Amino acid sequence: MDRRELRPTPFEELSGVGRWMHEMAIRDGDVVLAEGISHLFGKAEYPRCASVFTIADEYEATNCPILR
Repeated sequence: MDRRELRPTPFEELSGVGRWMHEMAIRDGDVVLAEGISHLFGKAEYPRCASVFTIADEYEATNCPILR
């Protein structure tokens, strides 16, 4: 299996909800959660085609409820 490293977003580049979540995790002393949030709002690469995508956007698109 071809795997690529995740590309976490540095704290300085986080914005909106991601920045707020990271700040709250740091405030509460949860460094592991803060690191996970940096990964969630980071980027990944499809091994087959090398296209780069934002993890949070892909998760949202995959799990968005269907409105009728």
